[in-house]
Amino acid sequence: MQEALDAIEDIKEALNEYGSDMVLNVIEKGEYNPTSGASKTVTPVNIKSIINKQPSSFAQAKADEDNKLKAYEFSITTYTDQDIDKDDNIEFNGSKYDILIIIPSILQNTIIKYEILIKK
Repeated sequence: MQEALDAIEDIKEALNEYGSDMVLNVIEKGEYNPTSGASKTVTPVNIKSIINKQPSSFAQAKADEDNKLKAYEFSITTYTDQDIDKDDNIEFNGSKYDILIIIPSILQNTIIKYEILIKK
């Protein structure tokens, strides 16, 4: 477990030094109201992320498998304690991006970073 915690600290340091400021909008669906429709709560979480020149080969394979290889615009690497879901979205540079694919990197049963493919 200590190896995973050390890896998380190293990743956080790299993201803080080299990462771009982004916002992860965590969307929680509420109960359905017949009058007003579905409700949702959006919680913004500030994150640091590195924009990758290309996705990893694993992310490319997953995107190809899901027929989304040509749909994504960016691959980002980030870390957050917050769970990330495909219903969430990412904001940066004044634009909002949908999450297509989330690939966690796991060490000692602990998520140490995420690679996320996003599109407008």
